[in-house]
Amino acid sequence: MQREKPKQDQCLSTANQIIIKQDNTAAEFELIPKYMIGRQSLDTINRFSSTINDVLKAKYSLSALGKNGAKKKGEFNLYMHYKIQESVDTGELVNYFTAKDYQNHTTMKLDKTKLNLSTVLRHCKRLCNPKGAKTAQYTIITT
Repeated sequence: MQREKPKQDQCLSTANQIIIKQDNTAAEFELIPKYMIGRQSLDTINRFSSTINDVLKAKYSLSALGKNGAKKKGEFNLYMHYKIQESVDTGELVNYFTAKDYQNHTTMKLDKTKLNLSTVLRHCKRLCNPKGAKTAQYTIITT
């Protein structure tokens, strides 16, 4: 099954919008089981989701530049890495990031605390981990 290539305008609009809903409310926070949260606060969860948004904006804005734009910025290898990731992924167009993307754009690793926060975001239906991918991908749920 062949995927359609998104037009450059679609990539730019995806890069410019906030992709993860950040406003986890106190009511949602109360519904999360205590064993998932640990000692994390609502503010910590919202900061993590805004960091994910920054990673996604950086990734998809670089993808929207194209080959020539990436060469001018000096990030051609990273651009090609993203294109290889997209070609490995099959099915519909989804917004996702990997642990390596997170590390490249934030200079921090996805440590145990952040993995626990990603579990909380999965519980709140903001992220999902699709099965069958070669690398661990965190897919953004936009509905």
